[in-house]
Amino acid sequence: MSETATEYETADPYALGIASAQAQLDAASEQHQQAQEHEGKIKARLKALADERAAIQKARERDESDEATDEKHAQRLALITADTERLNELLIPASAATQQAAQAVAVASERVKQARAEHARHVAGQDAQALERRLRELETLFVRGLAELGRLKREAGGGRDILHGAQIFQPAAALTRFIVGGQVPQL
Repeated sequence: MSETATEYETADPYALGIASAQAQLDAASEQHQQAQEHEGKIKARLKALADERAAIQKARERDESDEATDEKHAQRLALITADTERLNELLIPASAATQQAAQAVAVASERVKQARAEHARHVAGQDAQALERRLRELETLFVRGLAELGRLKREAGGGRDILHGAQIFQPAAALTRFIVGGQVPQL
């Protein structure tokens, strides 16, 4: 395991998962590119042979050749046919390799997407826990503030102890709906 992987592992295991999935995607993409290049070379060579065959056939149709040229053309056509057959044999596994590599890229891409989603869920969970702790602190501060506000209003009212909650503080409607009905406020 590299130093970078160790750093990720101790800092954030989700980041390590993303890095690992991304490395797999990079490797799969490289293999796919190589497979495409190999397949492309075979296809390009097949096209060149087909073009050469077509040029020879056109020349023969125009009857622009003598016996020596016809013999050379016949030999060359035989070689082109043999090369084409062999290249077609090579094209089948090359195309299959390209297709498999494309599938590997798709699988690796999905793994990266999943790793990032897991990381996002993890971060959201941590953020939610931190915010909830902060809200608990604010709740404690709010309750203390309400008690102090009640004391001050009683004192301002000449010590009357008949204050009702609504006389002390009227919370925002969203807070009231949350406390009374459990309705979570929308941003």
